[in-house]
Amino acid sequence: MQISKSDASQNPESHESQDVIRFEKSLQELRDLRSQLHHAANHCETTFLNTTQKHMVVESTKEYLCRAVVSVVDHLGCVSANLNSSISNSCAFSEAELRINCLKQRLLSCEKYAHRVALTRVKWAAYLPKHHHRYLSKPITSVEKSNEDIVRDSKTEASTKILMARHESEAAQLPLSFHTCTDQKSTSAENLWPGISAEKGDPHSGDDIYI
Repeated sequence: MQISKSDASQNPESHESQDVIRFEKSLQELRDLRSQLHHAANHCETTFLNTTQKHMVVESTKEYLCRAVVSVVDHLGCVSANLNSSISNSCAFSEAELRINCLKQRLLSCEKYAHRVALTRVKWAAYLPKHHHRYLSKPITSVEKSNEDIVRDSKTEASTKILMARHESEAAQLPLSFHTCTDQKSTSAENLWPGISAEKGDPHSGDDIYI
């Protein structure tokens, strides 16, 4: 028995053929059981019609039916077991197919993670334009900001003009003697400067005096 098991494990084709043979044998037994049940039903019917002891015939028929149901269930379990073993052996995947499926699963998990990261970066905007940006006018906020800048610039220009007019009015109100005094002081300082440079011997002066 050990040798046969080792041979079957080494030869998967022989193992599959044995499963097929078992499955066919279990199906044949189930067919034979069906024919036996038909014959038993006919025999019970004829005996029940021809005999006077009908109560005994009914009791024997009940016992036979119980045994027949048990045998049918047993045969059905055998058929299903053989069918499952043959399907499991015939649907075996190779190592290459398993590796390919594993790689596909990894790629799918990576794609799901990438989509999840991309969704976290997406921000919801209250204003969603339906047209191209070249065909859209400036938003109201930018227009209000530009208007505020224009008003601010006009206010600064008006304040500078007011300050210049105030300085001009103050200069006009000063007496004439103030202007003449400032002019005389500037001219006297200019006249004294060449003399001082001549005394000190400034090389940049026009008339140098050498001792």
